Amino acid sequence: EGTLPGPSLVVGEVWAYSPHWTSAMDAVMSLHLGVLIYGVAEGTLPGPSAAQSLSRMIADSSMEEVLKCWIVVSNHDMPRLAHRLPDLQARKFAQVLQFTWPGCPLVYYGDELGLEGADDPHNRAPMPWGREKESEMLRHTKMLIDLRKKHRALKIGNYRDLFTRDLMAFIRSTDCVSDVVIVLANPTEKPVKEMVVVPVPAILGHTLFKDQLSGEELRLLGSTLTVEVKPKQARIFTMVNEVGNPSGDQYKRTWGHWASFKSVKP
Repeated sequence: EGTLPGPSLVVGEVWAYSPHWTSAMDAVMSLHLGVLIYGVAEGTLPGPSAAQSLSRMIADSSMEEVLKCWIVVSNHDMPRLAHRLPDLQARKFAQVLQFTWPGCPLVYYGDELGLEGADDPHNRAPMPWGREKESEMLRHTKMLIDLRKKHRALKIGNYRDLFTRDLMAFIRSTDCVSDVVIVLANPTEKPVKEMVVVPVPAILGHTLFKDQLSGEELRLLGSTLTVEVKPKQARIFTMVNEVGNPSGDQYKRTWGHWASFKSVKP
């Protein structure tokens, strides 16, 4: 067995189930994760099943190996994202999953512009330089890139699926409680309102969270979050640092008086 001289990175394009392959290479271009994303976006893979599928994959390999997976929803061997999902909202929904699931989102050139293309050679067409003007899809892609850069849990955080009836729900977390990100995605054709248990003991009662996509703010009540999610949309909740409140600067465990939170009833 030989070794490569100097620093090296072995990345393989893998259509198979990632475990076994992730232990044989430094990283894999995971087409499996991309197929799961299309299943959720097209409504053929129920939300709870998708969340549990990721947990199973992590259990079958490791969190570290899954984090090194490149999440591929489009490339030179498959139809482009805009061809597979002609509806703009469906594409944005799929992209939210790609940027919040564990792993590294791989954006195929032109997908951020809505470039179309079915099979070879159309999915390998040159980049249409001159069309890279600001658009809804480009703004959405930039927003997700910025969100991932700002939130450590989306880059290196652990993954835990949350029990639901219809939604795909999970949390990404690190060793710092303030990094927690709660993701709720609705793959159905109707609005879904559910109470979701957030089983993180370090999160104090009535902690304020903000949806990074809509701007809505909600407080956890008894380690639960009750949220309505519109069809083919997602909510990405991150913790709010309430300066001056016990949950703020140092996130103390002593809450003080109920008067600190006039909107909350004990």
